[in-house]
Amino acid sequence: SVARVLSTPTLEGPADPQSAQRLLEELAPDYPPAWTRLARLIDDYPAQGDAPQLLSALQRGREAGDPRAELLTGRLYYLGKWLPQDPRLAQEHLLKAAAAGEVGAHYYLGQLYRRGYLGQVEPQKALQHLLLAARNGSPNADLALAHMFSDSRGVKVNRINAFVFAQLAQRQGVVNAGPVLSAVQSGMTPAERKIA
Repeated sequence: SVARVLSTPTLEGPADPQSAQRLLEELAPDYPPAWTRLARLIDDYPAQGDAPQLLSALQRGREAGDPRAELLTGRLYYLGKWLPQDPRLAQEHLLKAAAAGEVGAHYYLGQLYRRGYLGQVEPQKALQHLLLAARNGSPNADLALAHMFSDSRGVKVNRINAFVFAQLAQRQGVVNAGPVLSAVQSGMTPAERKIA
């Protein structure tokens, strides 16, 4: 927890990733989840390490059974950051993380299925995972759902749902939600606005 605070910029001052890294490296041999946090630190602050260090820390986190290590590994494969982009490996790690209760994995799984990264768009799987992520407070999942319900890719256009999810995303500070909300709102009938 102290390392997390040190690596987060606050109102009191800038982050101190070097001190956070020293704490995590000292703690990790006795507290294996610290390996995942160390990998996350390197991901957030690339000057703190290189790809082999990050991947080694992630491997140790996964070996310790930390589902957050699976989530971060899946996210890195999804983004193509530090690792080559590989949707199949992303899905493999994200499914493990989701099965272990990491709700953040549902957002990335939903995006994999929504965007067809595995070969074809799978709207029902996307909807299922994005709803789980949204219900657990992911504003980005709210925005993805707004897109799903307004773009008619695999699900029937539902401007009411699109409006509600875009509004939720905007209220939570998602920058790209405003244009989606405006576009959806401009096509709504008065009756749809009232229901929304």
